[in-house]
Amino acid sequence: MGRRKFTNPWKIFDETDLSTDQVSVWADVSQYDAIMFLVDWTGTADGELKVEISNDKDVVHELNFGEVVPIDSSITPKQHQILINTIAQKFMRLKYVASSGTGTMTSSIVMTSKGA
Repeated sequence: MGRRKFTNPWKIFDETDLSTDQVSVWADVSQYDAIMFLVDWTGTADGELKVEISNDKDVVHELNFGEVVPIDSSITPKQHQILINTIAQKFMRLKYVASSGTGTMTSSIVMTSKGA
């Protein structure tokens, strides 16, 4: 039986301002089987999280989860875990689209691959 390899959490947002739209850096996910975004926020911000994918960082596609991943002041606790089990592109990043309010967001990405 093989071992599963986990990366250390990589912080892609660090107390980032939620009063405006934000886009993280691209993460190269090509060597991994699953990705998890861990998102925590504070304040009264309202907006939406999106996961973007690309093979070349020029042509960008947005993953469709079937519903909005909200950042909302009424959610308790103010956190999300976004798990992606199938990786079909080389790069992935997190995007926040602001609607109203203020606050900050901290987010990390954790990647895992199956061992031989």
